[in-house]
Amino acid sequence: MGEDVSGLIIGGGYPELLSKELEENQQMRRTVKERIMDGLPVIGECGGLMYLCRSIEWAGVRRSMVGVFDGDALMHQDPQALSYVELESVRSSPISSTGRVLRGHEFHYSSIHGLSSEFAFRVLRGKGIKDRMDGAVCQSAVGMYTHLHYSAFPEVPAKFLTECRAYSHR
Repeated sequence: MGEDVSGLIIGGGYPELLSKELEENQQMRRTVKERIMDGLPVIGECGGLMYLCRSIEWAGVRRSMVGVFDGDALMHQDPQALSYVELESVRSSPISSTGRVLRGHEFHYSSIHGLSSEFAFRVLRGKGIKDRMDGAVCQSAVGMYTHLHYSAFPEVPAKFLTECRAYSHR
């Protein structure tokens, strides 16, 4: 990742399918973690959340990931959540101010275990990461199962871009 990167969105997908390759790319994992600890604004959405965790376990094989979040992602045979989601922001994050209600959806076969992070969102509808909370926060990164509907909530990408601009001008 170049030094000129001022923000990073790690979208959803199926990181478990490429977990060996992701684990082997130690330089990228190390760089992502260092840059987050340095203040780089990052959104990890579903598969991106899993990548930012300590590990992903699938079919009995555990692979090391970035480790920004101290939880471990565990893949299951059956969906762990499939729902429209409504979130209330309970803490300021790189994507939302406190008190804002946002909507999206979640669909995932993984669960996160051992996560001790603070959370940015209370889940009003849906499941989230744990205990009806979503949006794990570490430094300038937020990792969440919810896929937000950005066109319905343009303030989310606007706030993220403001955070990115501030990071690039430090």
